Amino acid sequence: MHAGTARHATLQAVLVAAALVAAVLAASVLAACGGAGSQGDVQETATVQGRLTDEGGAPRTRFGGQGSLAAATRVEFVAAGGVSIVASAALDAAGRYEAAVPAGAGCLVVRAVDASGRVVAQAVIVAAEAGRAVVAPPMNVESSVQAEVLARLAARGNADAYAAAELNARVDAQVAAAIQTSAQAGEEISARFEALARATAAAVRARAGAWTRAGARFAGEAVLHATVEAVHARDAALDAAAHSRAEVDADFLAALEATAVQAGLDARGRAVAETDSGLAFRLVATSKLSAAAGAHATLDAALRGAASLEARAVGEAVVRAVEASGAAQAAVTAAFQAAAELRANVGAAATAEAAAQAFAELRATVQGGADARAGVLGQMLAAQAGAGAEAEAQARAAVEAAAEVAAQADAKADAALSALADASASLDAAALAEAVGRAHAEFAAEVEAKVAQASALTGHAEATADLIVVAEGAFRIPGA
Repeated sequence: MHAGTARHATLQAVLVAAALVAAVLAASVLAACGGAGSQGDVQETATVQGRLTDEGGAPRTRFGGQGSLAAATRVEFVAAGGVSIVASAALDAAGRYEAAVPAGAGCLVVRAVDASGRVVAQAVIVAAEAGRAVVAPPMNVESSVQAEVLARLAARGNADAYAAAELNARVDAQVAAAIQTSAQAGEEISARFEALARATAAAVRARAGAWTRAGARFAGEAVLHATVEAVHARDAALDAAAHSRAEVDADFLAALEATAVQAGLDARGRAVAETDSGLAFRLVATSKLSAAAGAHATLDAALRGAASLEARAVGEAVVRAVEASGAAQAAVTAAFQAAAELRANVGAAATAEAAAQAFAELRATVQGGADARAGVLGQMLAAQAGAGAEAEAQARAAVEAAAEVAAQADAKADAALSALADASASLDAAALAEAVGRAHAEFAAEVEAKVAQASALTGHAEATADLIVVAEGAFRIPGA
């Protein structure tokens, strides 16, 4: 994804707090995705337009791919997790369709079927308002895998607009391709959909908890509406194919980021939300997929995708912490370079381990290694000290104190991750999300306390704590 322009802003705390409280969830479900409702009471309709493609490699029943256009004859619409057909339409020669569907009926799945009724490909549609025209994402391998995961989420009562947005961000083309390859090899893949559904549900809950702890203003219908609009805009852009996939994804994530900003999350809050969400996702995915036969490629793709999301949020927060400190431009430039290198290295990572190494390198860059003054943290503190021998001594003491806190935080984060990994197999999504949030909050509180206790850091405590919490708390692989 592109970074550095307003249009393609870096990812922050994607998505929103769907599960903030059970009552809010229940109300949201009826308005946007996931609620079954009573379709018999729905009188008004919305229009859905879309297309079937041959994208995604060799064909496979239900997952699209080459030959899908030739095989399919029509499309059917069902509620997420349901079986009853609520609408149908013919496909034209180009694979396009248009249909009137029940408005507000919840998340729908559009299925392309052949003459015998066999499902060829699928896609998820976030419900539209009455009288509105919505463009569905193109049906291909990626959209079909997402539909399978959403069906599992629906069975657990988690298929709302927030979960659909999280799903779009996390179950990407690389994850879908890994699953398709396994399916073509004759491997059992249903457990992978269940694992990804559980991981996605945990991610949404962890994000919600992070929003709450950060004191974010949950805007109710406004947040819900913004999330739905972001998904609709993404789907329409994918259908139009006028921009690169990286640009479409960047716009989608930027729209979700804007919602978080409007709700009151600052850069650190957005990074912590992404870290918590990503950790909950990784813990569940690792627990469920690491021992599954043939699932390594699926797990690795999912972990790399999570690292990519987190790299953008963490990189942005590192830069903002240094800028907020009032440090000289040289320190800000060092922070920008560290963030850019993190995103580039994660983007180029061929394995999850390589992605984790990119975050380890960020932590080393922030700390400064053997010469703490050369790190981002050291440059930030030194730049604020002023000139003269006394100022130099103060700066050295501040840098050394900060480096000590950072090293302790690094060990604390490793220990917390190990404990969470050990517990993850026995916890449901809600309990795991709560455990992740509690561990991160305790970690941050300990860092802040140590920074406050260091007299050499007086006057620099907030920026120092922000930088350490964000960098040291970031992406690590469970069990690594």
